[in-house]
Amino acid sequence: MRRNFSMNINGKVNNYRLTKNDSLMPLFEAIANSIFSINQRKENDSDFEGKIEIELLRENVLFDDYKDSPIAQFIVRDNGIGFTDENMDSFMTSDSRLKEKYGGKGNGRFS
Repeated sequence: MRRNFSMNINGKVNNYRLTKNDSLMPLFEAIANSIFSINQRKENDSDFEGKIEIELLRENVLFDDYKDSPIAQFIVRDNGIGFTDENMDSFMTSDSRLKEKYGGKGNGRFS
């Protein structure tokens, strides 16, 4: 009998332990993905100049008292190659080796 390998995403994320010192790891992973995406686009166009924007959103911002407001989220945008079919397949595959040549290990999305 043939069986497909499966994975429980919630279980994988719950097993991915981050300490307080690792609290920016998801941001670093998003930036690394942007760099990979830009590098992929540069392979097709050597004159291409990549761009990464990081937007910081805070909670409970009232007037000018934003400095002490907790960070709610980061938004990372880039002008790289984006989610091509190949990149989407890789994203949907745990521990994908697609971006290994750039240093990717295929598990950053779980952080």
